[in-house]
Amino acid sequence: MKKFKKLLNIFLCIALFLSLFVNPLVPVAEEQEKYIGTSLAEDGLRVRKGPGTKYESITKLPLGSTVDMVDTVKVADEGGCNDGWYKIYYVTDKVGYVCSTYLEVMKKIEENVTGEPRNEYEKQLQELGFPSTYWASLSVLHEKHPTWVFEPLMTNLEWQSAVASESILGMSFIQTSSQGYRSTEARSYDYLTDTFTPQEGSNWYAANRQVVAYYLDPRNYLNEKQIFAFEKLSYDAASQTKEALQGIVGTSSYLNNYLDDFIKAGETYNVSPVYLLSRVRQETGLNGGVATKGGAFTYDGVTYSGIYNLYNIGATTGSNPVVKGLYWARGGAAEATSYGRPWTSITKSIMGGAEFLAHGYINAGQYTDYLQKFNVNPNGSSSLFSHQYMTNIQAPSSEASSVYNAYAKMELLETSFKFTIPVFNNMGVKSELPDPGNPNNHLKDLKVNGMTVVGFAHDNFTYNVAVSKESTSAIIEATKINDKATVSGVGTIALVNDVTPVSVQVKAENGEIQEYKINIIKTEGALFTVAELLGRTALKSDGTYISGVNIGLTGSGIKAEMAKVSGAIEVKVKDANGVEKSNDVALATGDVVTIVNGVSSGSYTIVIYGDCNGDGNISIADLLKVQKNILGYEKLNGAYSKAGDASKNNKVAIEDLLSIQKHILGYKEISQ
Repeated sequence: MKKFKKLLNIFLCIALFLSLFVNPLVPVAEEQEKYIGTSLAEDGLRVRKGPGTKYESITKLPLGSTVDMVDTVKVADEGGCNDGWYKIYYVTDKVGYVCSTYLEVMKKIEENVTGEPRNEYEKQLQELGFPSTYWASLSVLHEKHPTWVFEPLMTNLEWQSAVASESILGMSFIQTSSQGYRSTEARSYDYLTDTFTPQEGSNWYAANRQVVAYYLDPRNYLNEKQIFAFEKLSYDAASQTKEALQGIVGTSSYLNNYLDDFIKAGETYNVSPVYLLSRVRQETGLNGGVATKGGAFTYDGVTYSGIYNLYNIGATTGSNPVVKGLYWARGGAAEATSYGRPWTSITKSIMGGAEFLAHGYINAGQYTDYLQKFNVNPNGSSSLFSHQYMTNIQAPSSEASSVYNAYAKMELLETSFKFTIPVFNNMGVKSELPDPGNPNNHLKDLKVNGMTVVGFAHDNFTYNVAVSKESTSAIIEATKINDKATVSGVGTIALVNDVTPVSVQVKAENGEIQEYKINIIKTEGALFTVAELLGRTALKSDGTYISGVNIGLTGSGIKAEMAKVSGAIEVKVKDANGVEKSNDVALATGDVVTIVNGVSSGSYTIVIYGDCNGDGNISIADLLKVQKNILGYEKLNGAYSKAGDASKNNKVAIEDLLSIQKHILGYKEISQ
């Protein structure tokens, strides 16, 4: 019995020991199902820092964009959204809150990562030619809507090449306050001033490459709403009814008076009236605007009126695009009559615009909303990436949502719709939207030991800086352009070796990092020749003369200027007669400066423009020198002749006399 108790105690001790590591009463957590949300807000869904409109807005989610859900349980409203708020990841690791009214939540689709069909339908998709990254989303749509038909459009285009072609400045615009979605290319963005330039109107900006990739990627449309960007836009009387049109415009729009015209236009030109009305809603809105009122407009100094253009056809990029469209709807200067122009009524605009779209787009290979924005059909009439109807990169997504809503309202979603979906070569993983934060990761200034590095420019990322051989440390300072960026790699750096590489990194608000590299080189001064050193200062030299010398500059001043580049500089000055001058005495025209940098040296004659008599000042005496030179009484030679050329046009003439006179009188100082 004692032996049994002893064994029992041992077992209890072991159990107690193990319990410190494993609690058998706590079940192993099962992996939770993952959910995504799709933005339903046409003008962008605001992401906020907390669950209420009183919290700061972080960014806007474009219509159709998807986000990962932190939690599918709605958070209590703190004002502004009666349905409560969802907590989401709006970027991979950044959390925010959105009003649940405008976010559709669904289980995250389990993507096919094997590349092999998992069921019979995926096998059918493979046989049709769809890549495996399309299968999961199309399978979900097929399960929900078995009457829908999906067909691939083989573009035969390399994915990255297509993205590059659609990212050319002027091709794709986005209306957004999210700076991380805008292009940082020249003519679109200035890093130094941290300003974006609208490409059209006051708030249409060039979309950056990552945004273009997101909206170009067909896989981002493979949900129940955005799939309608791929709907074939030919006429179908069964689904494209007047009731379906009313679902697009509601009851308050002026367009309700013209629904029969849209039906007639669809029948006449074999084009979907649902598409036509959605296009009008996208271009001119439910309440219309300048293009739908028939009011007066002025083009090239001539005023016209009574013209309508509901589709904004001809409203090309640039200033006053709507007016350009109205002028086109008139027929231009020649009053062209094609497509029933001039469009002197709303009905004429509806009919003529339908003919234009059918002839120029739908019957020419651009027969989906997607293809009208992204012309990637190799079988179309126009060259690839050209003849694209709109620059608004979100238009296919927005119009698809309108069409879906109309069909859903009329309970027509089980119609046998046919969707033609582009496929590119080597697409890789599905594209995602970038971080919406500011993209500026450049510096305004970069200093070593209190001096701006020579040749600094915000877009120059590599520098060599020489310091004295005896230096044991260097102080690195950096000034960022955008306040929301962060800088690392600054402070006091130990100089142990002869060459110390320094990396200063600037991380933009959107997470993008730019590295500035500095090689700090210990030297006795022989790293650069004197000529090279001069080229790195504000002084100017042609090999014989040094100009750019402000009045009052001394030999010590030249040494200090050059010491910004090299720490081992010696400077000696002699006047025009060869008499050595103190380095603390102001320089004058005709002085000879000898500069020594280690084994390199050079001697140069000083030129101060306007100082023609060599006294280091600009006065009436210099005016008389120039006057005598012009009249031929007393010629200026060498450095004095160069100094007399105050206008820097390689001759001493009357304009130089006037320049010196204005300088003396204080009207305009001579620039050195």
